[in-house]
Amino acid sequence: MPPRPGSVRAAWWSAAGLCAAAILYLSVIRLPEGPELPWLDKAVHAVQYLVLAWLLVQAIRAGRLQERSYLTLAWIEATSYGLLIELLQVLLPWRSADFLDAAANALGAAAGVWLGQRLPRRAPR
Repeated sequence: MPPRPGSVRAAWWSAAGLCAAAILYLSVIRLPEGPELPWLDKAVHAVQYLVLAWLLVQAIRAGRLQERSYLTLAWIEATSYGLLIELLQVLLPWRSADFLDAAANALGAAAGVWLGQRLPRRAPR
């Protein structure tokens, strides 16, 4: 018996919500001082938002929107979430906001949308 369309959509939204919660948690905790590796932080940001945007594409696609609409919406949601977290970090004395982090978030989200358009190619039924 195939899964109900609503349950597939709920599963994708749950996965996207868990990913967003994990990103929020990792963005507000105190991190121990470690060795500085150039651009590693930006790569981590890009990968986090690639995954979030990919999950959002799947969740929104399951709602049966037109392709252009759900791709744009997923990128806007992931990028806006990244900007919101950067603004939140301004309020935390042990964290700092960074324009390059926000740019890495947006680029990662764009890559996630691109990947989400291709994998899986077909929406679940």
